[in-house]
Amino acid sequence: MRVLCFGDSNTWGYISGSDHERYDVKTRWPKVLAGLLGNEHEVIEEGLNSRTISLDDPRPGKEGKSSMPYIRPCLDSHDPLDWVIVMLGTNDMKDEYALTPQQISENLLKILEIISNRESQCCHKTPRLMVVSPPQIDSSNPYAANRFKTVAGNKPHEFGELVKKLCATYGWSFLDGRELETGPDGVHITARAHAQLAKMVFEKLTALK
Repeated sequence: MRVLCFGDSNTWGYISGSDHERYDVKTRWPKVLAGLLGNEHEVIEEGLNSRTISLDDPRPGKEGKSSMPYIRPCLDSHDPLDWVIVMLGTNDMKDEYALTPQQISENLLKILEIISNRESQCCHKTPRLMVVSPPQIDSSNPYAANRFKTVAGNKPHEFGELVKKLCATYGWSFLDGRELETGPDGVHITARAHAQLAKMVFEKLTALK
């Protein structure tokens, strides 16, 4: 089984409260998942700091953060894939983008449809899809409040509910990541949460074999 983990800094392994430091291979949830699955399976990390679903980050040096133009070549370069696990949406909630949870979920649906319909070039099959709703953002935290003033705890919760409904409608697997523990910056998940998420994904994959 080949599993692609596609997400933002919480998949990349950003250490909460640090200046772009990254958790090691023993801590990042895709790597922990790989250990749980065993050597007969392959887990591919596709985390990117500041990655959005479909928006261009206007900051200098932040080009290429939108998933939309990248998702097809990403799927093809890692072909064949049995599962794609997607955890996106946190960066789309930033104040500068001024999107509602509904708008973010509509953009996410476009990405998910591309993934679920992208046939392998060599195996004539499409990957199975699992979607993880992103963690809550602690908007009372100074770091988080700097970019997420309008979140106020509600936006991630509402978005999570919409993602859950999308998965139920289209038959995709859903995992609720809203209760994952965030660290000192109120945005990025802790080492303990990485381990928890890996276990959640492992149990879901095992149950759906």
